[in-house]
Amino acid sequence: MLALVKIMWQSMIAAASGERQLIKNNAKLVFTCFPAICFIISPFILSFISGEGIYTVKTLSQLSVASQWLGFISSLVMVMVFSFYSERGKKFWNTGCAVLSLILAFIFFDSAMFNTGENGSANSIFIQSISPDVKCERGMVIFKYKKGDESEWRCPTSIAMMQESGKMFIPWPDYEDGKSKDLTKGIDKLQDEFKDK
Repeated sequence: MLALVKIMWQSMIAAASGERQLIKNNAKLVFTCFPAICFIISPFILSFISGEGIYTVKTLSQLSVASQWLGFISSLVMVMVFSFYSERGKKFWNTGCAVLSLILAFIFFDSAMFNTGENGSANSIFIQSISPDVKCERGMVIFKYKKGDESEWRCPTSIAMMQESGKMFIPWPDYEDGKSKDLTKGIDKLQDEFKDK
């Protein structure tokens, strides 16, 4: 992203000095990368928008998962763009940007895969009351329910974006995680109680 800002800055300087070829070359890269970067930062933007409370939890959850998958795809596009430019010169910086984009793609993929399917979030004290083996000192636990199997859970250790949605974006490695059969049993019990009412 910093490389793109640098290129945009160079383009403005080139425009001021009248270097048309540099403007054309940089414009291709800027217009290729700008949408990808917008998708990559979309979880941050959605975190601010969702705080206003004008959307339903269902809508925010759908936006959250969509932004995570778009971030993954955009990160892969950035890997390809920087790999292409590393073949043409400045191998060190472009290769570094490609590797960082690949790490970013993994972070988005990890979160999107966790949030795809039947999952939710709840207060950590409540979760620990139904499943004592879930160790979370933070206020919120997100879980991926797997009927008849161990449910996965994650406890954010620092940043959690889109908290108002049911599908938070918690970047790797900023969470503690685990699997719990007791959590599955506790959720099954709660579902049975609500079915009876």
